Amino acid sequence: MTHLFLSDVHIGRHAPQKEHHIRHALQGLLQYAEKQDLQIHILGDLFDYWMEYPGWQPKLGAEILNAFASYHATTGRHTTYITGNHDNWTRGHFATLGFDLQSEYKIIDLDGLKVFMHHGDGLANPQFRYPRPLFHRIIRHPLFVAIYQGLLPPRFGLGLMRWFSARKGKRLQVKPQGLSSWSESLLQSSAELDGAIDGGMGIDGSMSINGSMSINGSMGIDGRRRMDVVMNGHVHRAVRKKVESGLILQLPAFFDGFRLLKYTNGSFSFVRWDEEQQCLRTAESVKSLHSTNQPSAKPGRHHSHRLDAQV
Repeated sequence: MTHLFLSDVHIGRHAPQKEHHIRHALQGLLQYAEKQDLQIHILGDLFDYWMEYPGWQPKLGAEILNAFASYHATTGRHTTYITGNHDNWTRGHFATLGFDLQSEYKIIDLDGLKVFMHHGDGLANPQFRYPRPLFHRIIRHPLFVAIYQGLLPPRFGLGLMRWFSARKGKRLQVKPQGLSSWSESLLQSSAELDGAIDGGMGIDGSMSINGSMSINGSMGIDGRRRMDVVMNGHVHRAVRKKVESGLILQLPAFFDGFRLLKYTNGSFSFVRWDEEQQCLRTAESVKSLHSTNQPSAKPGRHHSHRLDAQV
């Protein structure tokens, strides 16, 4: 099966002409995925601002959400939607459209590869040791949401969120290096968990690895805890990094050249959506982790490749 991974569309952020172009391209991609029966995963920030109130949801990007609903109905698939730091105030509307909505992370199995997917802005579970910035923790807190929505009616509350998101977007500075280091730590910890004897496990199925990270046993799939790939959005650039314990993939922003990641037959490829030809164009391939002739990375040495704008 072919899987598509995209993030950071930021619908609602852009100038009118660019906004129209981005939405049109995304609709074309969805129609293509529907015809080809491809599985889609969104790793956060589909919208630049999103806030549902009880019984009310924004009209922002309605044509995009309708296209997703059509894709879900036709294919019988459910798009994975891991919310990001711009679109996490949800109250169930996405689920009614057929999305598999996740607020933190999701682990999937790709032909035996365990892939840990998250947005990249942090995780709530302290065992991961990757906390969100304090401000983000505050505005995600149910008490803050209740007060905010109790004081501000829907349209005013959404408008204020739009204004704030626009100001924040202009100052956006992301540093993938720190996130890459955390991802490598997760891969290494899960590799050591995979080889741990049962006697070393806690009652709840958790284990602390070298004091660096504690991973709860609920992360496992089919009884196997080892992660092979860690994937995130948020950094707005395409990055691949092969390390001794697995593969780190960071997704480009879809709004920048309609770029995304494709998985098929054991291999990952950075691709771009060709709006004129209505097809995917391969930009860079990542060798299959199943390949027996792929040289393993030497301890302490990492091989990285970045695609900044040429896709």
